[in-house]
Amino acid sequence: MVSCKLVSNLKPLQLKAITNNINGASFSIAFSDTYLHQLTDNQADLAISPAQDLPYPLHSDFEVIALYHDFENIFQPSETNPLQGFWAVVVKRNREDLKQLFAGDNNILTKSGRVDLVGFGPGDPELLTIKAERLIKNADIIFYDDLTNKEYLETIETEKVYVGKRSGKHSFEQQAINYMLLKSAREGKNVVRLKGGDPMLFAHAGEEIEYLQRCFINVGVTPGISAAFAAAAALRIPLTQRKISSSVAFINGHSKKIEMPNASTLVYYMASSNLNEIRNVLINKGLATDTPVMLVENVSKPTEKQYITTLNNLSQNYQTPLIVIVGEVGRR
Repeated sequence: MVSCKLVSNLKPLQLKAITNNINGASFSIAFSDTYLHQLTDNQADLAISPAQDLPYPLHSDFEVIALYHDFENIFQPSETNPLQGFWAVVVKRNREDLKQLFAGDNNILTKSGRVDLVGFGPGDPELLTIKAERLIKNADIIFYDDLTNKEYLETIETEKVYVGKRSGKHSFEQQAINYMLLKSAREGKNVVRLKGGDPMLFAHAGEEIEYLQRCFINVGVTPGISAAFAAAAALRIPLTQRKISSSVAFINGHSKKIEMPNASTLVYYMASSNLNEIRNVLINKGLATDTPVMLVENVSKPTEKQYITTLNNLSQNYQTPLIVIVGEVGRR
């Protein structure tokens, strides 16, 4: 029998509902709102708290080893409050003995799956990494974006959910997507969130990672080839080159305020509707009007088209998805 000192801000009956289901342990219980401080000072072995009350990020000295739903089912989780109605068991890290105690079926974390954010790359499935393809083929459910290859996905025999976003056209808002990822993981599924290009560049990876980690879901990230690198490869024009360009900047091309970072090569993503503004901003900030501009539509796809012009002649006559590369690396 393991003897544990437990501190909590729950009601006695709520604690009893949890501790009665833990075999092989006896608990001495103290009630306090400063439960994490008592863990820090070794006055307690574990703390139990409403999950939504825990600070985020949780201090690196601590970890959540169990998550239980409110046994009275009074409070239900929702998109806006996914931790509502859950109680979390917090311990100091590396307490394997306590992890074993709380490893039962009632522990939601024991049954939860994981979410992998996977970069599909620019569109050509042959540019997938080996790891990305393995995760896709082993997934129980895939949530995919616009710029992933539909023909390739048709060869994958698993559940697939389209959650793409194009300018002015969202199949789901981001909060709804976050909750769908969480709900699938809580159902014990291995979830793949498949994103065009690289998940960590001009995507919503940061929001999704924070949301899922805040809900104690294990999250992995697998990089993909970003469209800028695919465009440079297609054009056979490097983004950096000795004596010409020693720096490169990636810029959001559909932002309301176009930026011109201090870099030798500028790469604008999602820029098809903002080309006139990009031209005007760069010229007004001193970039030469004859600076080369390289544009690639549908990079790496059978419908790919390439164009080379100058900054002064840059116009609005290109299709989305579009990558725009500006810099002396394109001068030939």
